[in-house]
Amino acid sequence: MAQTPFYQGRLALFPVVFSLVFLGSTVIGQLLESRSLAQATQARALLLDGINAIVHQLQRERGMSSGVLASGGRVLMSELEAQRALTDHVVAEVTAQWQAEETPLVAADLLVRIALLGRWRSAVDAHSLTAAEAVAQYTALVDALLDTAEVQAGGLTQERLALMTAALQSLALAKEAAGLQRAAGAAALGAGQMD
Repeated sequence: MAQTPFYQGRLALFPVVFSLVFLGSTVIGQLLESRSLAQATQARALLLDGINAIVHQLQRERGMSSGVLASGGRVLMSELEAQRALTDHVVAEVTAQWQAEETPLVAADLLVRIALLGRWRSAVDAHSLTAAEAVAQYTALVDALLDTAEVQAGGLTQERLALMTAALQSLALAKEAAGLQRAAGAAALGAGQMD
């Protein structure tokens, strides 16, 4: 009986081994792509959550600043000081989280804008702004934050997550409209126009 040469049996395995290597590299590539997508989604979610937390505190501070200015400092001053401390705490907490997670550079741009708060607060304390001017400055910052959140949410690729994020952004915009009304009401109350 004639023996088959040693290399012939091995050559027959070559297509099988090649197919397994190709299939394995494809699966690994898909897993790495999925992991990368999950990490990007997590970074965007972290950024969006932080933006919304900061927006909430700024909305509260804006309303109280409006009331303080409209009243000539007679009402809401101690509440405003406490709110400023809370705003600063949330900004510091969110900033630390963004830095720990290496959130995109968009966060750095937001932090530059948020750094202007000190100047606005000094103007409110000195009563060198009207309530309307203070509201306009806070609103510009809130709008910039919400615009950034909308852009970041638009980059989400999972349909369900994108829809949920869009709903959250719609809620944030509605909350902003109500916040502006509260700020106007605080100004009217502070000025003694409503009893």
